[in-house]
Amino acid sequence: MAVGQVASNQHSVYALATPPGRSAIAVVRATGGVEVQKFLESLNIKKNTNGCFVRALKIGGYSDSCLVLSFPSPKSFTGENVVEIHCHGNPVIVSGVFKLLDGFGMNEAERGDFSKRAFMNGKIGLDEAESILLGIEAGTEDDLISLESFRKGELGSLVLSLSRDLENLMVEIESQLDFSDEGGVGDVEKKTIQQKLNNNVKSIEKLLVDYRPMRNIEGKRKVAILGLPNAGKSSLFNSLLGSDVAIVSKDAGTTRDIVRKDMVINGLDIEVSDTAGLRKGKSFVEEEGVKKSFKALEEAEVSIWVSDPTNISLEKPKTDIQVLNKCDLIDGESSPKEWLLTSAKTGSGIEVLKKTILKKLKKEGRVFYISERVYKKLEAAKNKLSANSSDSDFFEITAQNIRESLIMLKEIYGEYDNEKILSEIFNKFCIGK
Repeated sequence: MAVGQVASNQHSVYALATPPGRSAIAVVRATGGVEVQKFLESLNIKKNTNGCFVRALKIGGYSDSCLVLSFPSPKSFTGENVVEIHCHGNPVIVSGVFKLLDGFGMNEAERGDFSKRAFMNGKIGLDEAESILLGIEAGTEDDLISLESFRKGELGSLVLSLSRDLENLMVEIESQLDFSDEGGVGDVEKKTIQQKLNNNVKSIEKLLVDYRPMRNIEGKRKVAILGLPNAGKSSLFNSLLGSDVAIVSKDAGTTRDIVRKDMVINGLDIEVSDTAGLRKGKSFVEEEGVKKSFKALEEAEVSIWVSDPTNISLEKPKTDIQVLNKCDLIDGESSPKEWLLTSAKTGSGIEVLKKTILKKLKKEGRVFYISERVYKKLEAAKNKLSANSSDSDFFEITAQNIRESLIMLKEIYGEYDNEKILSEIFNKFCIGK
């Protein structure tokens, strides 16, 4: 089926749209054509009627008071006939509703069925579909704000415009290839086309700066605490969280594995990691802990290096924040100015550290999030357009590079119909979305 074609002839499917388990209300959603219409007709709901209250929806040997909402094709989310049954949230009742819909010839939906149909019927773009998933999984208000541009399809519009520019450039190249047999291609033409190609590459590079991949689907921002053994990392970790989560000991090498805990700073959901002391391990277990520490450093958006004032380590990995813990033991005036002074024992400097972490996480200003799939497609298209070609085959290679980059760009917003890509995207959705 072509994208944008209303799939009213597709077999009807249904799914639970609310979390499973007991609740006050459960919502069962169905979409399709003939089967959905037959179900509505059995309730004496007139065509194009949006909803009704059913005092006794017959479900097997019992009944339930339900709210039934009808969203007729083509103005529904999927572009098909859509019905929602709001019943009481007893799993037995929900199961009964499923059996009722089975009786009208409907099947249970697969992951992402509803959103996929919305895309196939031209109701949403592929980028908008992905933003739905990211929006559901987002952990903070900041994440949702950062996804807004992606959700509205603004990136898709920019990529579409870029694709049209590249298509026009292809026309120019094809015309040059036609004239090449007559010896009409000169350096001026090559220079002009190269300049236009460079401008397109710059446009993609700007998109890669303005939009960032939302790699952490849970929406948590990662912060890692690192340092030498006995620097006070675990004490600082506990002080940040306000609870004794990590084991604190005077013995070096106590922390041998990553200890992770969530915290919230000004509404921002953060995962803080306490790591093993970075030294050459005296045992296999300790060495493995050090390896994990470096991995945590690589994954962290903000890294904190903790040092003991009696043993300040200037040889350290590159980190975002330098903390001199146990500042209650020293004269603050004699400490390095670039270091943040804290005391896990007294609580001094902890609030300042929290504000510094927050500032570092937001240092780049507003970030627009997109899916990692889209980001990689943009990168691949840029790399393909940036590929060099010799003077002798300039037009041929450039034309091929543009063709391949166009496929990558069109896969972003869904104009290029690739079933494998669609499956990879929509299979990540929950049932009922």
